[in-house]
Amino acid sequence: MSLFSVVFLLTAPAHALDCAGPGEYTVLPANGTLDAPANTLLWVGEDQLHDDERLSLEGVDMYIEPVIAGAIETEEGTLVVYDPGELPVGTSWDLIVDGGAAGRRVLTQFTIDAPVDTTPPDVPVAWLEETIEYDDWGFTGVVWAWEAHGGLTVVDLDGTAALDEHTPNGSVQEVAAYDSVRMGTGDGCTDSWPQAHPGSSGEFTFAAYDLAGNFSGWGAEESTEIGDPEDWECGTHHSCSSAGPHGASGVALTMGAMLLGARRRR
Repeated sequence: MSLFSVVFLLTAPAHALDCAGPGEYTVLPANGTLDAPANTLLWVGEDQLHDDERLSLEGVDMYIEPVIAGAIETEEGTLVVYDPGELPVGTSWDLIVDGGAAGRRVLTQFTIDAPVDTTPPDVPVAWLEETIEYDDWGFTGVVWAWEAHGGLTVVDLDGTAALDEHTPNGSVQEVAAYDSVRMGTGDGCTDSWPQAHPGSSGEFTFAAYDLAGNFSGWGAEESTEIGDPEDWECGTHHSCSSAGPHGASGVALTMGAMLLGARRRR
């Protein structure tokens, strides 16, 4: 990649990027997981499978076609949950997509190294990393973060979530398989909080599914207000941010999330 290309990518308006939300590009178990439970489910964002493609799980001398066990709808897309049945401890697996024009590809590789898991995970403790507005990119929103736990974090906004706590089915505002999520709108890439604007506020609540589909229950509501941009610290490119208690840079963290999330929609 040329220096010009790098500079263009870092300075181009976000609406020029073609992106997917966290729910759409999620795959769990994460690639390289070595301690998945025997009853792990397969969590696959809808954008991972295209027309005429099928999902299969392949191990040494073993082949499984997992069945759909549930789906979680978000503001930006759907996370489909597949059940492969109980897998033997000590086996390793490739989650394969094939049958389409893109050819055969591996979504993730993981190893079963724990027995059947029926214990609910802890409720994720989330903190507000920052509130952000980019005048050049048009993004308004917030960044929430938590300690990574290997499963799926689900985010409720203003009590609108409707989840079945016994099976991974229902709807939430957003999901994330990592340790943070951007909630906002306006940059042409993220639209997980469509009503976000300077001065708006929201009540956010967090919960978790582990790989086996056990649900943590909901945590306490966390209130946040985006506030008046005139009170924020503004830097280059007219970008403004209000760092949270962990002091992350609004420009660095948000650009990093944008670049990692940038991908082609079908």
